Parts: sequence; structure tokens; C-alpha cells
Amino acid sequence: MNDLYEPYRGEALMRKDKMYQWLAEDAELVMFLKYFLDTEPVAKSAVALRQPEYNPFRDYNEIAKRSHKIYGIDQFSEIQ
Repeated sequence: MNDLYEPYRGEALMRKDKMYQWLAEDAELVMFLKYFLDTEPVAKSAVALRQPEYNPFRDYNEIAKRSHKIYGIDQFSEIQ
């Protein structure tokens, strides 16, 4: 299994940790993740998936915490 992931913008392949950091650095993407988790049943069900390793819906809280450290605001509340 390949552990490299491609962002939807740009051409570089990244490992999971770097990809999550890339997501966290874009506040708009973090807000999109939160929106889909709040409104979309498929995104909500993805939270329960243990595979694949890269799952930004499941790992939203980790991404939001990273983003909070960057921006210093609490607009990315944790999912329940």
C-alpha cells in the first residue's frame, strides 16, 4: 500500500503527516471538512472507518487542532 497522498491542488506527493499539516494551513479547507462532517451523512460515516490510514474526516480533530495552533482562533470546534 502506498503511503503517499496527492493534494487536490499542486503536484507534490506527501506523507499523511505532511498532508494533514497542509490541510491545517488552509483555514478554508478545515472549514469545508467541518461543514461536510456537520451536514453530509457519507462524511459522518467515514469517521468510523479505520482504513485507509489517510482519512481527514476521521482525523478532523487532529487537523483542527493543528489549524488552531496556526491561526490562534477557535472557529474549528471538535466533532462529537
